[in-house]
Amino acid sequence: MSMNLDESWNNEVEALCRGFTGQCGLVIRPLTADWEFAHNPRHGFLAASLIKVPMMLAYGFQVQDGTLDPQRRMALRAEDKVPGSGILQDLAPGCHLTLHDLVTLMIILSDNTATNMMIDVMGMEPVNGLLEELGLRDTQLQRKMYDLEARKRGAENVTTAQDMADLLTFLWRSERPTEATREQLLAILRRQHYRSKLPALTADPERWAHKTGELDDADHDAGFLLSAEPGDTAVVVALLTSGGSGQQERVNLANQIGRLVYEWFASPAGPA
Repeated sequence: MSMNLDESWNNEVEALCRGFTGQCGLVIRPLTADWEFAHNPRHGFLAASLIKVPMMLAYGFQVQDGTLDPQRRMALRAEDKVPGSGILQDLAPGCHLTLHDLVTLMIILSDNTATNMMIDVMGMEPVNGLLEELGLRDTQLQRKMYDLEARKRGAENVTTAQDMADLLTFLWRSERPTEATREQLLAILRRQHYRSKLPALTADPERWAHKTGELDDADHDAGFLLSAEPGDTAVVVALLTSGGSGQQERVNLANQIGRLVYEWFASPAGPA
């Protein structure tokens, strides 16, 4: 962590993390600067719906190399439906959705049925292979959403704040995704419907391109706070929390972190 950052701001963020009564992993990384703020970045968490971010990136690469056709249509089957977040569980079997539709629903509504349908299409191996290739060994996709039998066997989807920040940084900075692929994936992240965590107290919530995740005892949010000028620059924020006094404390921490990042990023000093 560099002292290029205003010390009082740094201390305020650190105090929020230390004052949280559960487990907190946080990385804040401006993409045009050479410093970052990190608090317990390697602490492992159940990934919840954050695991859908590396799935989205693996999908983007399979479309880019011609392995998948984003306009390929899949029929929703009764056996595909699982509980939790999303809309597909409420639709009649037989409706057809493109792969692009499924990935969009997987991110913007965190649709668990869409996620499982994409796992059927893609397989887990390309996702985990990409994570290994990028050196993100603390993140693994090991089961479908609501696969209770796999959970009983100890198969869990896991990640860290460091891995999520590194994955998002790769999406932004790497030359491997084409500009078209990068813009398509960022456009999906920008359409996120759940804005109650990092963006909630910020003046312009739509400047966040992000993905949330939650379980009974965990609340996460990770993504980009974009500059006012599209494509100019961004700050990566990855916040993972578990435990504490309950969801209200976890969400309040995300609200305050998002507010501080937004106020600093929007200030004249900017992310330099």
